[in-house]
Amino acid sequence: MPTLRPDTVAQFRPLADLVPDHWTTGSTVAGDGTSLHWTDTGGDGPPVVLLHGVQVDGLSWLRTAQALEADHRVVMPDLRGHGRSGRIDAPVPPQITVDDMVTVLAAAGVDEPIVIGHSMGADVAGRLAAQHAVRGLVLVDPALRQMPAPMFDVDDPPPWMAEVFDTLRALPALLLVTARPMFPGADIETDVTAFTKHWRDGRHVHVADSGHAIPADQFDRFIEVVTGFIAALKS
Repeated sequence: MPTLRPDTVAQFRPLADLVPDHWTTGSTVAGDGTSLHWTDTGGDGPPVVLLHGVQVDGLSWLRTAQALEADHRVVMPDLRGHGRSGRIDAPVPPQITVDDMVTVLAAAGVDEPIVIGHSMGADVAGRLAAQHAVRGLVLVDPALRQMPAPMFDVDDPPPWMAEVFDTLRALPALLLVTARPMFPGADIETDVTAFTKHWRDGRHVHVADSGHAIPADQFDRFIEVVTGFIAALKS
């Protein structure tokens, strides 16, 4: 793989410079005083919320939002500790991040969105969908199990996974998109089976020629899959 020269990288434009002029930004404050920020494409279409992974921010979804905004209002929050949202000094319990997203949706006036989450954002998206009304849920290459945990019995899962399964059974529509394993020896098929056995109305798409960052590695395929899923929700 060719190495990018520092002088080449220095010429790259910041994502913020590529944001269309008609997009807007918003901010609100969490219950503990942490600032929460989002970017909004605007429009009157059905809302789509895009939740990013670790070490990036909402604008990492720039191309995806541009592909969806003709038919949807797309909202891209910065999770706390990322982007323009408030900083953190310690690990954040998952429920805090979910509460943040409920606060953002209320402040932005977003009702029953389609929620798409990548990696860490997929974990937040799944937990959000368990507590907040959504029209559909897309999990993009989430962690299919807790990494230190051994494989579990899908008929007698541990408590942390039982909660996930309860959520899957309650969701109106779910799409799971996976890439090739990040870790040698990982068994994608077994882990996915644990999900597909328990969801009520789900679909799995495996993008074998993509790394973890599916929306970047295989953008056209990703948009095709996501827009097909959204279209099915309307039918």
